[in-house]
Amino acid sequence: MKRARTRQWIVGVTLLGLLLALSAVGLTEELRTGSVRIDYSNLTFHWDTNVMEFAGSSGQPCKLTMTTPHQATMTAPKMSCKLSSGGQDIEWLETVGTTHLTVLTSPDEEGKQLRILATGSQGGKYFRASQTVELTGAAKADLISVPEGTGEAHFTAETLQVNLNTKTITATKGHLKIITPLEDEQPEAGE
Repeated sequence: MKRARTRQWIVGVTLLGLLLALSAVGLTEELRTGSVRIDYSNLTFHWDTNVMEFAGSSGQPCKLTMTTPHQATMTAPKMSCKLSSGGQDIEWLETVGTTHLTVLTSPDEEGKQLRILATGSQGGKYFRASQTVELTGAAKADLISVPEGTGEAHFTAETLQVNLNTKTITATKGHLKIITPLEDEQPEAGE
C-alpha cells in the first residue's frame, strides 16, 4: 500500500514537472521569453480535465511566479489551474483565501514602470486569454511609479480587476486616493 502511494506521488510529481516544463516552453516560444513556476506543499492533478489543485502548508502559501513581458507573483493558501489541451499554457488560475498579487509592468516608451501591489481577502482569478487578474473581498491595490517618487495611487474596492493587456484597473464599490509629490517652492529673493 505504501509503495503504491509512493509510486503515485512520483508519477504525479513527474507529470507536473513535464507539464510545467511544457507550459514554460509554450510561453517561451510565443513571447520569446517567459516562464511560469508554482511552489506548493501538496498537488492533485486531474489528467482527465487537465486541472491541477495546489495547497500550501501553514505559514507557507502556494506561490505562482510568472515572467512574461511583466514580472508577477501571486500567493494564496490554495490554487487551481487548467492547462490547455496540449499542456503548454495555463488557461486560467483560481485562488482561494487571501490572495496577494505583485506585478512589475514592462517599461513603457520612456522606460517608466508601474509596481502593483494588490490583495483580495476572498480569492482571485487569472485568465490567460485576456491577461486579467480579478481579486475579490475587501480588495486593495497600491500603484507605485518606478522610479519611485513620481506618484502613487491607492485603491480600495469590493472587486479589483487588473488588465495587463490594456494596462487598466477596474474597481467596484470603493474609493481612490492619489498621492503626488509636490515640488519644493523656493521663495524668490526679496520675499
